[in-house]
Amino acid sequence: MDRLLSGEKTVEFRRRPWRVADGATVLLYGSRDWRAIVGSMIVKSTTVGSPSAMWTAHGSKSGLARSEYRTYFAGAGVAVAIEVGGVRCLEEPLTLEELRRRSPSFQVPQSYRFMPAEEVAVVLNGERVALFAAQNGAKY
Repeated sequence: MDRLLSGEKTVEFRRRPWRVADGATVLLYGSRDWRAIVGSMIVKSTTVGSPSAMWTAHGSKSGLARSEYRTYFAGAGVAVAIEVGGVRCLEEPLTLEELRRRSPSFQVPQSYRFMPAEEVAVVLNGERVALFAAQNGAKY
């Protein structure tokens, strides 16, 4: 997460299909160290292919060593490369405690999850401007 937030990493790899549209804003939830929404990113593009092809095309942008990549994709037939941009960080992360204060039913994402617009409005409250870039005239 730190490499993504710092801009060192501009590609995220996944072993499973990624059903998030290009151009979508994704909230970044740091589960281990933070247990908080720490920022957001824009999905620029998603590419699916063999692990070796995805490493060749995107490995240098992943912030990973080749050995880390091989370990992660051991036994996988397909790799998903998610190119990201527009990364934004919150000055103060929205902790799980605060998220649940705002919305008692808030569910922590496993890999990712979609949030209905009503939940985004309640959970993000004043942070929407800091996390959502103006895109294609969209209003948040």
